[in-house]
Amino acid sequence: MAFDKLVANQLSKEVKEIQKDIDECMSNIANTFKQFPPYFNQLFKIFPYDINQIKKINPNQVSKINDYESKLDKIEKLIANEKTSLKIKQQSKLERKQIKQEVEKLKWETYISYLQTKDKNIANIVSKLVNNKFDFNFLNKQEQQEIVDILVKNKLEDIIEKKIPGMLDIDAD
Repeated sequence: MAFDKLVANQLSKEVKEIQKDIDECMSNIANTFKQFPPYFNQLFKIFPYDINQIKKINPNQVSKINDYESKLDKIEKLIANEKTSLKIKQQSKLERKQIKQEVEKLKWETYISYLQTKDKNIANIVSKLVNNKFDFNFLNKQEQQEIVDILVKNKLEDIIEKKIPGMLDIDAD
């Protein structure tokens, strides 16, 4: 009888611990998806900006980006040089701003072309967001749902891979 009571108490403690872990996971999931529109960096975790992959897809644009960044370095040095006149510094700052905008535009174009190879729908959604300065109001319900679906799927896969095995004390493999 005492053994049965001991086993029942131990089992009860383990069930309570597992329930606590499950509640924590559910709370984390709920908190993540209360933050819609989602933070864009979550999509970068799913579809990372991998310059080596992008080079394979669009080497010309990557080369342009590198050229612009080289120009930016030269402009920064010119602006930092004490001997540079105020007028030239002002012109250089304006040129720097324009080049930075062009680099940003090219990086988004290359990223979107990369996304086209991974998921055309997401590439179109990202393109729409970029063109509308990340105003999620420009996305229709289906596009919003697609982003949510990807984020939910990714979050659940992460939980299944990392949290559930620990809660159940099993190996993920």
